[in-house]
Order: sequence, then C-alpha cells, then structure tokens
Amino acid sequence: MGFHPTWLISLETFFSIGKLSIEKMTLNITIQKVFRKAPLGPMLWLVIADRLLRRLEALEDKFLDLHCTMFVNDILLLSAETASYKFTCNLETPIRVIETWANDFRLAINPTKSEFIIFPIKREITHIPRLKINGKNIKYVKILKYLGVSFDTRFNWLSHFDEIKLKVLNLQSKINCLSRAPWEAGPHIIKETYKVAIEKLILYGSEIWFDGTVRCKKKFLQIQKLALLKIAKTYTTFSTEALQILAGCEPLDLLAERIHLKMFNKEFRVAIGSRDYL
Repeated sequence: MGFHPTWLISLETFFSIGKLSIEKMTLNITIQKVFRKAPLGPMLWLVIADRLLRRLEALEDKFLDLHCTMFVNDILLLSAETASYKFTCNLETPIRVIETWANDFRLAINPTKSEFIIFPIKREITHIPRLKINGKNIKYVKILKYLGVSFDTRFNWLSHFDEIKLKVLNLQSKINCLSRAPWEAGPHIIKETYKVAIEKLILYGSEIWFDGTVRCKKKFLQIQKLALLKIAKTYTTFSTEALQILAGCEPLDLLAERIHLKMFNKEFRVAIGSRDYL
C-alpha cells in the first residue's frame, strides 16, 4: 500500500503515541484520538476494519458458511449450521479472532450491546447456544435490530411494523400541532410532509422485508391510513382505498413492491401501450 508524503506528514501532525500497522509500514498514532477528533478517522477506521475482514476470510476454508460484514462500528457475523447446538463450538474461533483484532488495535467491545439471534428453518429452537466474548455471555434475543430493521426469528416482520407504527404516530402528533396552529397548515403542506418524511420512513428497508403477503400488505395499509386521515381530513370510518383517492397518494404496498423488484430485478419494466417504464 503506497502513501503520498503529505499523508505521512498529516498523520504525524495529527497523531502521537501508539501504533497502527498498515502493511509493512508502522505509524506512531493514538487510535483513540483518531475516531473522535481527527478528520482522517473514518479513513483509518476503514483500514482497521479491513484487517478484521481479512483475518476472517482466512477462516473460510475451515468455516464455509461464515460471513462477516461491518457498518460503522457494528460487526455482523453470519453462520449456518444443521443444528443449533453446533454454533457454540463453531463460532468460538471467529469470536476469538474478533477479540484478538480488537486488542491489537486497542478497541473495546461492549458485551452488553452484543446480541445474537437464531433463524430456525422449521422446528422450534430446542437448544440456545452459549456464546461468549471477552469472557462475558452474548445475549440471545428473539428480535434483533440492525441498521434500523428489526429481524425476528420467523421473519414475519411484525415487530418491525410495530416500530414503524409508533414512529408514524409520533410524527403524526407533531403534524397535528401544525394543523391546529392559528395559521393552520393546509392539506397540501401536510401531504408534502407525508411524501417527503412519513412515506420514506415507512418504506425504509422494504427491499429486505417486503414479502408481498396479505399480512404484510394489510399492515402497510393500516399504517398508511394514519397519515392519510390527516391529509383528507375525514372520519376514521372512511376506507383506506377512499382515502388514497381523496389524498392522491399511491398505495404503499404497490410502492414497496416496485422498490423490491427494482432491487432484485434490475431489468424490471412496466409496459403501458408502446412505452416501457422502469
């Protein structure tokens, strides 16, 4: 890995005390100061994170179903086994690699925020693996939240929909303050707020969790109705379909399906007459 001389000068200017090994070059820096104060922190974090990914890649011959990914300071370790009790032994080595990597770069892993979840194929989980990091047990959970999406053991996404509903209700309460203000925000302003904020919030991560089932679509429409009532200013007895027409808003399940198809089928097109639309 080559570095321009100005990089070395910048590193020596910003950092002191400690060591960070980059390929065959050793730089004297303080890692703790890198992340909090220095603008080069994100770049150096990518270098440090890459070292962990390389160490885990070296285990691929022995652990064929082991995968690791990182986002900011979160480490996601994925593994597949034929029985739940096998995770205890087979994940011990990868976890030790993570511990060694953290110690080498003077990083602290918070055991209280470390969690694991099991996704059984058919049967119920009869044995919960005992996983430890830095000598402390990793907590087993039935709902794991990662990058804003809540994963449950059965992939029914009910917990994720419940969280979305609470967030929408919170936003709706703030929008209600606007609609009750002396100058009273008009329906067009509330609709614009819905399109820009609430709709994007509801659809976040739909590429992953939208499955097109009746249950999923029903939850979608229930959440959308909360927002449409404020735009159309009607009674709650109005149907969701009628509210969508009055408010001029597209059904969310159709939007989610379109996003999902674009994610997994880049060549997906809709033909209307003689024209194709992406």
